[in-house]
Amino acid sequence: MLFKVNWGIVCLCTVHFCGNLSYLLMASFYAKEASARGVPPALVGLVFSATPAVGFLTSLLMPPLYGVLSKRAVVALGLATTALSMILLGLSGLLTGYAFFALGLVARIFGGVAIGSVTTSDYCLAVTVYPDQAKQVISYLEMCAGVSSAVGSAVGAPIYAAAGPDVVFYGASGVFLLSIALVPLLRENKSEACLVKLGLGPLLRCRLIMLDVCTVVMVVLCFGLMIAYISIHLLALGAPIESVGLVIGLNATGYAIISVTLSRILIHLKLQLVMYIGVFLAVLSMLLIAPVPDILPASPWVVSAGCILFSAAMSLTFVPSIPHMIEVAQRQGWKADDALTDAVSSLGSSAFFLGEAAGPLLGGALLMGISFTDTALIIAAIIAGWLVLYLAGSLRRTEKKQEEELLEVNEAT
Repeated sequence: MLFKVNWGIVCLCTVHFCGNLSYLLMASFYAKEASARGVPPALVGLVFSATPAVGFLTSLLMPPLYGVLSKRAVVALGLATTALSMILLGLSGLLTGYAFFALGLVARIFGGVAIGSVTTSDYCLAVTVYPDQAKQVISYLEMCAGVSSAVGSAVGAPIYAAAGPDVVFYGASGVFLLSIALVPLLRENKSEACLVKLGLGPLLRCRLIMLDVCTVVMVVLCFGLMIAYISIHLLALGAPIESVGLVIGLNATGYAIISVTLSRILIHLKLQLVMYIGVFLAVLSMLLIAPVPDILPASPWVVSAGCILFSAAMSLTFVPSIPHMIEVAQRQGWKADDALTDAVSSLGSSAFFLGEAAGPLLGGALLMGISFTDTALIIAAIIAGWLVLYLAGSLRRTEKKQEEELLEVNEAT
């Protein structure tokens, strides 16, 4: 049994919970606050994109950084930086207009450094310290990320309604500072101190790995759009602010439940088939979030159903992605060592952050000229098109292409 009771895994999951708590904390009210201070929607999207965009860059820098700092040290610095970002967001409430936007942007940049370092390090610890249980441990991490997001959105909205944003942000900063005390309890392999690291370029030249990376980006792009603008969409449909936080919380709760369920059954399933199903559900959920004109009623209930369904889509896509990329790399000749797991973990988290960053930016650009409904339908069409390409690219593999790919991998490594 995986949890009997493995306090190292419990500690890792708790740290992952704290590291992800900040992202959805402001999702239910920040767009409303920014609009009231005269900040246009495109800039709101930029603020939401800042954290995943910087997280993407930070995660790419993690493998070489592990030759200098331990993963535990990186996690501790990440949690401290998260607390700083929350304090800056609290201070932004004293400002209006573009000053409010600018300080919020700086805060989210710090948040990106924090979540990129914490998330990537957690994935690396999961696959290096627990290599035989990597699929299950990653599933548990994603469960904690989902629960964390649910707690953040569910708690943030009522506290905001009762006491304002300052209490939300300053209270959260205290939680992050306290969570640093858990870092010394994390397990870390002593052998991880090797300075030879595998670059991401050779991995991306493997076609199946590149397809997985792009698939994660495409699906998480929908999540980034939803988190940035779903509050405005629901409020326009007549939903109260408290229910907006509840809907976002249900999305995160669904993600947590499905992730922990996958931890039990993923070892019996074909990982790429699970990812196919996830992409299909992403298309279906965006059609509900829109919803489709003249087919489904534009009501908060339909949109909420789409948000909850999307939790299944994202879990089924992302949770199997890192184990699948490791399997592909090993089949193509890479040695199963810390260098490979560090690189693939960095690649997986980078893809997640890139999608999170692209969603609000693409959504903000489209919302300048069209409605949220039309924006969601366009993105649903893009994801549907990618599903066709993903199926074609991963299923139609000839022996010649496999031999050429293996030769390239051997030369690169």
